[in-house]
Amino acid sequence: MTGPNTNRPILVFDVNETLLDITALAPIFERVFGNADSLREWFAQLILYSEAVSLSGGYTPFNVLAAGVFRMLGKTKSVGIQDADIEALSTAMATLPALPDV
Repeated sequence: MTGPNTNRPILVFDVNETLLDITALAPIFERVFGNADSLREWFAQLILYSEAVSLSGGYTPFNVLAAGVFRMLGKTKSVGIQDADIEALSTAMATLPALPDV
């Protein structure tokens, strides 16, 4: 890969599921999708898209990507996602608790 960013050193931290407990988001997924299992599906897709954006040299803020994947999951499950649902998800993501062993 060539370009202006190829010679910059980077430091990457894996925070979600390593330091932060994403299961705290389960109530939102239960309310919107009817089950908490959708949380794992959403998170797997979120990581996949996050990696794809990063590897292609782009950048999208994680919360923006999270909202987009949430809406995408709603479409695949025929669930209407409201702006209030996105706001609830964004707020909850910004206040995730640390895992007990952190």
